[in-house]
Amino acid sequence: MKFVLSGLLILSISQLYAQDYIEITDTTSFKSVIDQSISIDAGDSTQLIFADAFWSYYENQPDLKYSDWALGTAFKIWGNFGDVESIHNAMDQVAKDREIWSYIVEFIPSAYFNNSGKSQEDIIKLLENLSSELTHPLAISRVYWLLSIQYSSINNQPKLIEVSQKMINLNAISVHVDIGLSHIRNLESLQNGNIAPSFEEKSINEKSIVVPSSKLILLDFWATWCSPCIEEIPTLKEIATRFPPEQLEIIGVSWDINREVVESFIEENDITWSQILQNDNTDTELNQKYGIVGIPATFLINSNGIIVARDLRGEDLINEIERLLEK
Repeated sequence: MKFVLSGLLILSISQLYAQDYIEITDTTSFKSVIDQSISIDAGDSTQLIFADAFWSYYENQPDLKYSDWALGTAFKIWGNFGDVESIHNAMDQVAKDREIWSYIVEFIPSAYFNNSGKSQEDIIKLLENLSSELTHPLAISRVYWLLSIQYSSINNQPKLIEVSQKMINLNAISVHVDIGLSHIRNLESLQNGNIAPSFEEKSINEKSIVVPSSKLILLDFWATWCSPCIEEIPTLKEIATRFPPEQLEIIGVSWDINREVVESFIEENDITWSQILQNDNTDTELNQKYGIVGIPATFLINSNGIIVARDLRGEDLINEIERLLEK
């Protein structure tokens, strides 16, 4: 079997089993192939062969109608499998003035998170370099947005303010301007000592959740696909076991789209605290109230409804809870 794209023979990939997974005879069928490559029930090596085929298509004819689709899908697959080497090879060959960077750059952090040899510091360094190398305004704005997520997750407020202001000043896309303004507003209004936004929600088990309450509340915004969030689960489990439920309540706010994925993850990982589903949508009322544009994000809220700490991790979070409950 061969990939034939607009008359261009890209490569033979008979490795895709004996079945004819796809046959591209014109550009109209190319989008369906891209969709198949994401959803097809095939092994990792097969998926990566798809990615290599899509990259070859873009590399040979970057200006065709579906070339950007091919490039974006290659980056998405490489990101899912942590194939940093392929991503770096492609990055070196994609012109820095292309608007497509505003799409493909989103998958670079995923590749790093899914590669055990890379750290969050590596991600930040790469994104910072890209912010000065790219020239298309939409691409630069996208990089600033990704950096804001990274800075927020490590609670680097000076850098978060700096990159938020850059998003605002660049004014490349309204949603990024709004995010930048939201970051700056929240850093001013949702700090320790300020009143936490009140809310009443239903958990995925239909339990009524009210904030504030008579307990210390640990509000954790997370998702099953968020690697830094998953790394904090052992800490949260220790907290749930160590501190009595009449004194402390943990409330998870999941950004997952699929309810069944969350329920399965909760069961498999013995997560006992309540979960609210927010469907990966920063426009929900709860996310807007707390200014959440990236995860993980945590808030400690005392019985008076005051924010007493935010975005703590690991032992710092445990120690702060212990200190607050000893008062």
